[in-house]
Amino acid sequence: MESYGISLKEMQLLAYFIAEKGYTLVAIQQRPNDLWLVKARNRRYPILHLCEQSDAHLARERVQLRQVHRALCDLIHRESKVVVINVHADAHTYEDAYVHQIAFGDHLDADFLHMFPQASERLVAVSDEQAEKARLARVLETSRSRGSFLRERTALLPRYALILCALVLLVTLLTMVVATSSAPALGNWQLLRPFLDQMTLGSWGMLQLPALFTAAMLCDGLYHRGTLFIAGGSVVLSALFQVMSGSEGSASIAAMAVGLWCAGLLDIWMARAYRHPLIRRQLLRQLFWIVVAVVLNNGAWITIFGGVLGALLSALCCGKGSFQRNVRRHAFAAVAALVTVVGIWMVTSAGEWQAVWEHAGAVEHIQDYTAFDQN
Repeated sequence: MESYGISLKEMQLLAYFIAEKGYTLVAIQQRPNDLWLVKARNRRYPILHLCEQSDAHLARERVQLRQVHRALCDLIHRESKVVVINVHADAHTYEDAYVHQIAFGDHLDADFLHMFPQASERLVAVSDEQAEKARLARVLETSRSRGSFLRERTALLPRYALILCALVLLVTLLTMVVATSSAPALGNWQLLRPFLDQMTLGSWGMLQLPALFTAAMLCDGLYHRGTLFIAGGSVVLSALFQVMSGSEGSASIAAMAVGLWCAGLLDIWMARAYRHPLIRRQLLRQLFWIVVAVVLNNGAWITIFGGVLGALLSALCCGKGSFQRNVRRHAFAAVAALVTVVGIWMVTSAGEWQAVWEHAGAVEHIQDYTAFDQN
């Protein structure tokens, strides 16, 4: 351990993971000399522990490593083994129920090589280690001052939550335009009305929009692009429940908001992240807006139930790290059974399903825009 506090091999890999792979170095107050790297959007390796220690030394610190790793998993809503990147010459690659060690002195894991193909190339011998460390320190500093800061801030943005809210606003605008147009134009949207109704801001929509954004932010950090898939499943099932039940009322975007929030709760419960106080406080703050959305749902409880069911089924289908394979298999089977039942109903109803569809609550919802424009 020289002036920088870490060995040359550790610093070479540290510069590679931070400057090239977008990882963030996390300081642990109880263990200031440890090197923990975090990248929540990497599902395979969200947390890395970089070290140069023998197998015997790591075995003695196994309990402490698992405690730190558990705290980091709770903070980023992820579940993984303790992945140790060890550059010690006598270390060995192994994997058990809790720890996966990747030793550069031994053979490298195939998945690790696929994810980080240039990692081993960064470990090069140099004649002047101090000069190389100074160069790597400048690389780290440059990466943080120029590109890393912007990249970190961009990565923190809830991209898919913003996309979902933008889609809701766009659908609302298009629905208002179609509602104020001629009658033939309305007929072209007949089959889409129940689905559009679940993505349109109603009379209390501006008070329900914060609930949607809050729930989408929760799912964005857990499912990433799967957030849009979960929202789509919630919209489809809430619309089907509204049509098949003959409900006159519409929950607007409340069904999608509650469904997304319940999908986030499911992932947190499966990963047991609720044990962290910060997670519990975050959920309590979000609960306020979810309650507001439920209270302002115009009495369409069956629609909200359909939205929650669709979101949970979609979450089980797209979940990877936190869900068991057999659970996903059952979720796919449930979705297939639901599609089959709806298809049989449409075929055996001899066209009656179209009349049911036309009397869905979405028609009244669009006509409200027309009446408002005429007044």
